[in-house]
Amino acid sequence: MQQWEYTTLTLRIAPGQGKVPGFFNRSQTVRNIAEDSERDLNKLGAMGWELVNVLMLEYGAMDVGPTYACAILKRPADAASES
Repeated sequence: MQQWEYTTLTLRIAPGQGKVPGFFNRSQTVRNIAEDSERDLNKLGAMGWELVNVLMLEYGAMDVGPTYACAILKRPADAASES
């Protein structure tokens, strides 16, 4: 059976960058990950980590930021010895 190891990364979310159609309402604010957080996430991806989920940690007022999210990542347990 496949064994996994997990890690988390706190992501900084930049303020809203406009509106897009939403499922439950007429529009939703577009939120972008901050450049430094994106860089950290890409480094983990290069090390074999796969993004599993993202959970919002703090909700700021609409179009005010930053807010934060927790990225949950996994990789095969045997990958730790390879990187």
